[in-house]
Amino acid sequence: MTRFSLCAIALFTVTACQWLSKPAPPSPAVDSNDAPMVTAIAVDTATAGPKPVPTEKNPVEPPKEHRVPAEQPGFDPMREPVEAVGTAPKSEAEAVAAFERDCAVTFTAAFAEEIGPRFALGDECTSTDMEQMCDPDIFGCFRVKQRCRSACGTACTSCQGTCTSSCSDCRASCANRADAAACIHQCAITRAHCRSSCLKDREKVCLEKCSTDSETCWKGGDERRKKACPDCDALRTCMMKGKPRHGEILPGVAEKCLAQFPKNPAECTEWCSDP
Repeated sequence: MTRFSLCAIALFTVTACQWLSKPAPPSPAVDSNDAPMVTAIAVDTATAGPKPVPTEKNPVEPPKEHRVPAEQPGFDPMREPVEAVGTAPKSEAEAVAAFERDCAVTFTAAFAEEIGPRFALGDECTSTDMEQMCDPDIFGCFRVKQRCRSACGTACTSCQGTCTSSCSDCRASCANRADAAACIHQCAITRAHCRSSCLKDREKVCLEKCSTDSETCWKGGDERRKKACPDCDALRTCMMKGKPRHGEILPGVAEKCLAQFPKNPAECTEWCSDP
């Protein structure tokens, strides 16, 4: 081998060693916002299955069964799950069986006791979901409806009492009869039918009449307002000037506005306060 070849080999070896020993250039800085999202994995020792751990950049969604079903039709996030289940029979046969044991048995129903609501239990005749009116009850129609609904419950309770008395008399007539069991069963059937009739009258007759009467009340009030308050819109605009955040008319404002529109009687300050 010639001297030139030996020198070439030595030079190549030194250059290669210097290149390999040269430190790598620093990596460019990466902004935290541009960093890739990484999900850390934790191993559950109970199941030995990997579960994603939420990180700031990659929050883990809850299991499907725990998600709020906001996308479901009719779902109202304000309505909490029903917390009370009534004892009302699910079928006529269940009602008959209950009345065979006791003619005077009563059943409960779940009802919304507040807006938003939580559910409570009450007698099936008197339990009705709470109604709320945010606007002023300027004609008293809402109060009229609530009194009517209460009266429906009272009438239903009275009806059930009559059913109970008839059933008790029927059972008494079954005593000492050879077919006493069949006789009592027939009494229970009649009692169940009587209960259904009481509830139907409450729902389909009485409560519906309350709603109809309430609508009639509002229409009548609106007609009285139109006749008695010719400057209703102007009076309302006057009273609403400088109205505080909660919607109350400032003290003394109604009287001043009424003086500007003397053709309107005093009750117009209330009747015209709400459109």
